[in-house]
Amino acid sequence: MAYVLVTENLYDKAFIEEWCYGFAAFRRRLLGEEDGILRTPFWAESICGVPAVTIERLAREFAAAAPAAAALSWTGVAQVPNAMHATQAIQALNALVGSFDAPGGPSLIGKRKLSSAWGDNQPKPPNNTEKFKLNSSKLWKGWIPAYFEKDVQAGRLKAMLCYFGNPVMSNSSEPSMRRAMEQLEFSCAIDCFMSNTTELCDVILPDCTYLEQSRVISDWMYESFISLGQKAIAPMYDSRSVVAIFTGLAERLGFGEYFPWQSEEEYMTNQLCGQEITLDELYEKAIC
Repeated sequence: MAYVLVTENLYDKAFIEEWCYGFAAFRRRLLGEEDGILRTPFWAESICGVPAVTIERLAREFAAAAPAAAALSWTGVAQVPNAMHATQAIQALNALVGSFDAPGGPSLIGKRKLSSAWGDNQPKPPNNTEKFKLNSSKLWKGWIPAYFEKDVQAGRLKAMLCYFGNPVMSNSSEPSMRRAMEQLEFSCAIDCFMSNTTELCDVILPDCTYLEQSRVISDWMYESFISLGQKAIAPMYDSRSVVAIFTGLAERLGFGEYFPWQSEEEYMTNQLCGQEITLDELYEKAIC
């Protein structure tokens, strides 16, 4: 794709000159001036299996959509061997079309915090147990998954509620995770997929897919952007949105007064308290 952008002069020359470095070497690499290998769509086809005509089409469509275009490199390509170089190549596409920090393009890190689920004038759930950390480390502030089985055997962990995760697969020792889960007094998974973890749980609450529920979405770490995911269809079968699931659990546990929202829209409206944009504006603009 980068070869097409450069050789067909579809890249943003002004953005490259002002914000980027190393373009001359990058161009030489694409044109095979270093090793005699042209990085053409036909060359890429033999490696990735995607037809060259498809690669050419995607490159031209990407350029035509710029700057409201973004090539992302998170789950998948960023978690395999050679991930660093693959990610660099993908991010180079954003630089070539000048989409960084442009409306509709990938957002650079900034700070924008969503409101708590509970507004200033709403009662918050009480802390019914003293907070403590398991297995704290000087190098890592969070819980250490490698100690999961040890913590269960010692009675420090008795139950687990797993939402949209698969720790049996993602943590380092699957046998250890399985043994630990089998020793828990209770385990529950909220997910829309049957995974290594959900198949071991006592209870599975079927979550909706992203196509069946609306959400206000922010950058997972820095909340540098806010966008709106709009559901395309009603929830299928016996699935429910995660807002409905947690609200229902709170009511059953006697904490319903702290979860007063009657719909996803009420919940999302509350999330946006204090922001410069309302839910209605998000529905209109889709991203801010």
